[in-house]
Amino acid sequence: MGSGWPHLGALPLASIYVVVAIAWLLFSDVTLLTLGFSAEQVARYSFLKGTGFVGITGAALYALVSRFAARTVEREREYRDLFDSNPSPMWVYDLETLDFLAVNDAAVAKYGYSREEFLSMRISDIRPEEDVGRLLASVEAARDGAVGGIDRAGLWRHHTKQGALLWMEITSYITLFEGRRGELVLARDVTEAIEAREELLRYQQGLEALIAERTTELQDANARLTAATEAKSAFLATMSHELRTPLHSIIGFTSLLADGRSGPLDEEQRMQIGIVRDAGRHLLALINDVLDLSRIEAGRDEIELEPVEIAEMVSSVERTMAPLAVAKGLVWSAGGPADPDLEIVTDRRRLEQIITNLAGNAVKYTRTGTVDLTVTVGRGEARFSVTDTGPGIEPDQREAIFREFVRLEGDDLAPIEGTGLGLAISARLARLLGGRIEMESTPGEGSTFALVVPTGGPASDGLTV
Repeated sequence: MGSGWPHLGALPLASIYVVVAIAWLLFSDVTLLTLGFSAEQVARYSFLKGTGFVGITGAALYALVSRFAARTVEREREYRDLFDSNPSPMWVYDLETLDFLAVNDAAVAKYGYSREEFLSMRISDIRPEEDVGRLLASVEAARDGAVGGIDRAGLWRHHTKQGALLWMEITSYITLFEGRRGELVLARDVTEAIEAREELLRYQQGLEALIAERTTELQDANARLTAATEAKSAFLATMSHELRTPLHSIIGFTSLLADGRSGPLDEEQRMQIGIVRDAGRHLLALINDVLDLSRIEAGRDEIELEPVEIAEMVSSVERTMAPLAVAKGLVWSAGGPADPDLEIVTDRRRLEQIITNLAGNAVKYTRTGTVDLTVTVGRGEARFSVTDTGPGIEPDQREAIFREFVRLEGDDLAPIEGTGLGLAISARLARLLGGRIEMESTPGEGSTFALVVPTGGPASDGLTV
């Protein structure tokens, strides 16, 4: 640091001023006269004293002012460096004329104008024409602001020299620049964010339109499905009457003929009449199964809950299935719970239909051995299990057998009468009762099918099939 008055600090200058003041008091006119100085000498000393005080005071003030001015220049240089080197575009403009007064390098690079071009332009020159009105209103509001006040002017559209449109987020500060009232502006390019948001909005609108279109298509499809379901229901109602009535007549008359009530038959005639009767029964069973499945799928099959004695239900199934098992040379057994009066709440007809179907399949597919029906009750559930010593079911067939018109197949299985709908219907009826069908099987050893139903009736959500 160089030497001289301007570089003295505030404390040394104050100390010098205090020494001068003390000397002034010690050598006042009164003191000099008291010491015996003549009036002429006192006048000469007063002149010298005044001149020295003025000189020293002036030098001190010069040092202080020079130091302040140097600091001001240094701060302005620092601020200018920050302004010029800021990575974001910055400029200063005149609040009265809107002329650019200064721009930094980032603004030159962003907008494509040279510094000289900028300084010959107004801030309205980088705005789209349709935004100028808003700009003038914003400037008018800023003119009433205090120096140093912050104006967060928000989002503005600017265009570059090449004509590209930019979205800029503007923050400005009211300032004095070279004696002129202006605004220091900091601009941040948010074009990519705005375009991404607009693209997202377009995508959202397109997605909403697509959803609306798909919704309309689904509504149309649902309307067509409803119409088809109604047509199907009407067809099934007709089928129920038009097919069942003549089939019942065929089965009834063939039974009368087979029993010889219309006259004696020879063995060949009895066999042929039996074939017609059995075919009618098979067709009636197929129609009943199809109608059952259709009603369940249409949600038109309702259940009627009532107390059902388990022991009586087991006896009813046994009366139907035991003769069939014995006729094939199988051993049939059935066992209920220890309490013969134990009841559950369910739909009796559907419960018996499912158990009879499971037991009927066991009898049909078992060549030798046993078919057992057992019942256990506990933890709010009743389990009706049918176990056989039949061929068992391979793992890859265990899901398929619950589908419509799918029957168990195998090289060692002879053709077995049936529609392939029994298990599909039973599984749906089990869900209608709030329960389920479980299966365990070992190929070559046998299978167990179990109907599990709640003892207190199905919950409200158990009615969905």
